[in-house]
Amino acid sequence: GVFRSIPPDQFSKFLDPADAYVASRAFDADAFDFLYALEKAKCNVSHQVAAAAEKIIADLKADHEEKKRRDMDLHQLKDLIKTEYSASEDDSAMRKRLLDVIDQMVMLQLYGWMKLLGRMKDSRMTGLK
Repeated sequence: GVFRSIPPDQFSKFLDPADAYVASRAFDADAFDFLYALEKAKCNVSHQVAAAAEKIIADLKADHEEKKRRDMDLHQLKDLIKTEYSASEDDSAMRKRLLDVIDQMVMLQLYGWMKLLGRMKDSRMTGLK
């Protein structure tokens, strides 16, 4: 699969092609291996995670029937977004972008997103004290 064979410690060399892949039609057909590569990458992939999530959200908004086909992608994204949100403590713009992604996923009532919010430790994210 695309990007899966890239060694995690070398993924940073492929960030530009990763951005192009997310914007391509190929991502729509086969996101699993790409998201797996993001999970294993040893560099900052918050931009790629946010872009992938935004693209999947756009697809779901355009065609809610896509949800069944995107279930595995959504499952992978949950952990990626949680990880990147935690890692973005010093990047307020990225935190806002990831929160916007989460808000949209909650509004679409996608399975598991409310559960993720309940587990987040940052009270600012959930509005709980």
